[in-house]
Amino acid sequence: MAAKATRHSGISVAEQVKRIPLATRPMVQAARRTVRALAPTATEIPYRSQPPRSKSAMWKIVRYVLDDEPVMGIGTFATYATLFFYRGRELEDASELLEGSGNARFLRLRAPADAARPNVKRLVRSAFRLAPKQGQASASNALTYGVPLKASASPSGARLSAMASTIARARRRRPAPSLVRPSASASRASDQRMSQSVL
Repeated sequence: MAAKATRHSGISVAEQVKRIPLATRPMVQAARRTVRALAPTATEIPYRSQPPRSKSAMWKIVRYVLDDEPVMGIGTFATYATLFFYRGRELEDASELLEGSGNARFLRLRAPADAARPNVKRLVRSAFRLAPKQGQASASNALTYGVPLKASASPSGARLSAMASTIARARRRRPAPSLVRPSASASRASDQRMSQSVL
């Protein structure tokens, strides 16, 4: 069973791949084959992105979601493709292929054969093992990784659920921590101790 490809905002994954420059298209196709073979139950969702204006910017092509939880994606630069992992920091990377900082990590594919390497496949499998089991996707994870939870099983149900929007509002309203000012007498005592230690 292959990964389920979906049509998102009027464009399919196949149509998105056709728009990729010929130099990197074989790498993206090889990456898709690898992910689809290793995660047949994942849903393939095309990004609604256009080719970047800068050669140094990544063009996100497709993301893979398992039970409403974003797991990884495929992108491309001018001369290579990338596999990026939303929870890459949590992956064991003995071969030190992963690059980046923060939660997400990525690896470069400079040839189609790179996608079939055993250490790349190991990272893909590990990424899908980190995804929650059926029914465990949470609203806070959806907000953390940038993909809203589906409110219903229908294709048009890709909107934030009531719980996710409540969490988002609470985060926006959270007040900044206030600074605690020392009392005037405590400040004077500190100044006196400092001046005595200098003498």
